[in-house]
Amino acid sequence: MEKRQIKAMADSFRIWQFASQREWNVTVDEIADATELHPVRVFKMCLHRQWTRRLVRHRRPNWNDTAFKRQAVRLDELRDLGLPVC
Repeated sequence: MEKRQIKAMADSFRIWQFASQREWNVTVDEIADATELHPVRVFKMCLHRQWTRRLVRHRRPNWNDTAFKRQAVRLDELRDLGLPVC
């Protein structure tokens, strides 16, 4: 077996392990964050293994998330300074 094949098998196992423990109620981005793999790699590996049907496509934003609130506060601060905000 080539080194590349071994890495692909190990990455597949990491993806399967993380997702199966959560009953596949995860997104590609959540798997990528947990496994520290690139999201495109996670998606392609799931596609190859035919796991994409099991994954959650999108999560609704959590408006109570503290990171979201911090970003909203920063945008308000920029508006107060008169800076354009997209």
